[in-house]
Amino acid sequence: MNRSIQIIQNSVSLNQVFRGCCEKYDKLQMFVAWVGNPYNTIPFDYLKNLDSVQVTVGISFCQSHPDGIEYLMGLDSKMRIVFENPLFHPKVYIFSKGRSRAMIIGSSNFTYSGFYENVETNILLEGKEHESIIKENEAIFQKWNLDDVSFSPTKEWLLSYRIRFSKRQKSLKKVKLKDESSKENDYAIASSWLNKSGWPLYVKKIMTAVSERYDDDDKDVLKGKLERLKEYKDKLRLPWKLSYFDEIDKRRMMGGLPPYAWLGHVAASGFVRKLLANGTKQQKAIVISCINKIGDLKIPLDWKALEKELDTLESLGPSIKGDCKINCVRS
Repeated sequence: MNRSIQIIQNSVSLNQVFRGCCEKYDKLQMFVAWVGNPYNTIPFDYLKNLDSVQVTVGISFCQSHPDGIEYLMGLDSKMRIVFENPLFHPKVYIFSKGRSRAMIIGSSNFTYSGFYENVETNILLEGKEHESIIKENEAIFQKWNLDDVSFSPTKEWLLSYRIRFSKRQKSLKKVKLKDESSKENDYAIASSWLNKSGWPLYVKKIMTAVSERYDDDDKDVLKGKLERLKEYKDKLRLPWKLSYFDEIDKRRMMGGLPPYAWLGHVAASGFVRKLLANGTKQQKAIVISCINKIGDLKIPLDWKALEKELDTLESLGPSIKGDCKINCVRS
């Protein structure tokens, strides 16, 4: 029997499940109390994998970010804003593709906080056994799109909402208070998503920025550098083994010798180059152990655990630590 009920116990798991559903299905209906700042990337960027996104969102207490609303208006011509009284507070995500359906329901709003910073709990229903109950609830939730409950936002309405939102943010700042919306702005200023995103999303953001700002020659150079990173993943596959030190190409990658020097030329130090080629078995074992432990770290990173391994690398000799942050962690 094809069925699945998954308790999503933390925000990291929610991010993974939501991203997977966006890749597996082609349509999403979202019913949420608040949406966040799209500058935070997560979870907005995952919607780009979908063919259709329908959004019903609340704005009570001006908690929904106007930039998030504008972003979603660009994706969904049928977007609905629920009236502020009574308080609209659901968090429901219904995915579909043909007859297949999945539903995430729980406590997470469509905000960076809801997907990473807060303590949240959600449930995923997926599989043939749940298709009928998901369809039944989908029909019930559509009542929130009726004209006596919600309305279609216009550019004029969004402008007036921005003014209200801005005034509320100023009032909160004046009395030194923070709510969900002000925290979203803080995360955006700090680019917090960089510490939480996976490698594919990070590369996508880089390439999008480059395509908008640089000419074709610059794009080709960057693509070449990103190809070098792919080589690290393929040729220095984790977990590392002592046998890697026996292959000159892999030692060149470890040391950052051309064409890998842009990642950090660790082997610029004669000591490091000697260690890679002729180090003792014990020294090489320490390198292997540290790299494998770093490779096992999960996002978001435990920076103290990372520092511990880098300090161990540093104990091997001069200059091994700094560039290993780049060369070894990336691989």
